[in-house]
Amino acid sequence: MPQQVPGSALYHGNQQKYLRTITQYAIERYNMHIIVGLHNLPGGINGLDIGEAYGHQGWFYNATNLDYSFQAVDAVLNFMKTSGHLNSFTFYPLNEAADNLAGFGGPDALSEKAVDWVLTYMDGVFKKVEALDKRIPVMLQDCFKGPAYWAPLFDASKNLVLDTHIYYNFAPVASADVLPVICSQAASVGSSESKFPIFVGEWSLQTSEKNVLANRKGIFETQRYAWQKNMAGGAFWSAVSYANAAIDGEGAQLDYWSYARLIDQGVITKQTTASYC
Repeated sequence: MPQQVPGSALYHGNQQKYLRTITQYAIERYNMHIIVGLHNLPGGINGLDIGEAYGHQGWFYNATNLDYSFQAVDAVLNFMKTSGHLNSFTFYPLNEAADNLAGFGGPDALSEKAVDWVLTYMDGVFKKVEALDKRIPVMLQDCFKGPAYWAPLFDASKNLVLDTHIYYNFAPVASADVLPVICSQAASVGSSESKFPIFVGEWSLQTSEKNVLANRKGIFETQRYAWQKNMAGGAFWSAVSYANAAIDGEGAQLDYWSYARLIDQGVITKQTTASYC
């Protein structure tokens, strides 16, 4: 059962126990590198359910919530430290921050005032991470402003990875036409910034129009190839999905967003069987 944290509205259960089991297995069995992220922050980071709850944007400009956030940072770093595999982790301290929900998904999602708040938080994050071990990479999600926006705001000495999310279910494109779009965008984003590595931290197989199940393998392999060729790779979103909402075209959401399901269906294989870029 979840337990209330004394003196706060924050709760926890057995998440760390399960995360420890998963990460230790991945590291010790397969030598995997693990990104541990704070997908939301106290008070709400973007007004959506993925940022805490719909309508919650109380993380911005709130000293109490900033302090809670740093407590969460400490907890993540302690989790890494006590794993016995400290340098098998990257730390991801915030996801898709936005103080302007109307602009969500584009550069206007985060105001300049909010950028300053994010930088205040990131300064504290770096101090804590570097005090533990400077070799731990810190991954900053670009808040839809693009990697090139953030690079000048950090000293080149920082062990920073810039993360960008690329989804084609928000762009006006059909699955039959998306491959050259992927190749072009990968080349463009990859060449936009050279100071820090760029990582595609979220991507999937759904397009906005005319999804075709038979096209999924080509779309997967093109993105896997393009992100590795032009950037520092990427991470599919998500491992498991049960979302059965209808989409434009064949199948349902889970047929384009569930990594485990895609493996079972033979869409994802270890090797890329064709190069599309």
